[in-house]
Formats: sequence, structure tokens, C-alpha cells
Amino acid sequence: MAERPRPISRIIALQQQDDVFKHGLVRIPLLLAPLRRVSAQGDMIFAGFIEDKRIEFACIGKTRQETDPLMAALDNLVKSENATARSRGLPAPHPINLRLQVRADGSWRTRLTETETEGLKKMYQFVAARWTFKDANGRPRTDGALPKT
Repeated sequence: MAERPRPISRIIALQQQDDVFKHGLVRIPLLLAPLRRVSAQGDMIFAGFIEDKRIEFACIGKTRQETDPLMAALDNLVKSENATARSRGLPAPHPINLRLQVRADGSWRTRLTETETEGLKKMYQFVAARWTFKDANGRPRTDGALPKT
């Protein structure tokens, strides 16, 4: 039986990921806030922090499809912190102040954005290949995959 060709979206995702990681990977510890957006290219972008420096944590191509457990962990963090605040009679914390510890393998890239107040601004974006975090039961969970070399 003839092998079915890959869908074009899968080919583009694989090529895009190969291009980003062609210069190697680094492993970093970081904190993710439960703030996310989808870029015009369909990438999932999370707000992240290394020490006090804000970065973007990007899941692109095929790793984008594996972000559901990470999004669930961030959503659970928000629910937990909101419930704790409510039980103490306090206002809910702003999501930017909540953090989930993550260890990730990936590659750095920079991008320029233009803001009305600051003009052109350089933003550091960590493109993740694989990431590990603790799930709701406190067990380590790893998603994504290292690229084939």
C-alpha cells in the first residue's frame, strides 16, 4: 500500500521547528504566568519570567498542539489562588502575579515590537521544544519533544 503524504500543515510545522532549533538547544528554568495568546502564525505565546525579566515563551509548529496540559496547569493555578484569596476575604490576584515553575529545552530568538509609548522594543522569545512542570498531583509532566539531529 502506498504511503500517504503528510498534510501540508504538518510539513510546514516540522520545517519551522527545524529552522528554529538548527543552532542547538539550551535548558532554562523559568516561571510562567497564566497569560497567553495565539500569534498571527498560530503559535501559542505565554508570558514568562526569568528572575525579574519578562520574556515570551513560545510553542510553535507541532509543539503548539501539546500545550493543553500546560494551559490546564496554569488555569488550575488561577482557580486555586482565587479560591485561597476568596477564603481569606481578599481580592483575586492579578494573573501576571501568579507563577508556575517550568524547566524547558529550546532556543532563544528576539523580535521587535512597536508600542505607542516606547516605540520599537526588543522582546526576548524562548521557543520551546520540550518543557516539564508539576501537574495537579505534584508529579512532573513533560510535553513536547527534542528535535531530531
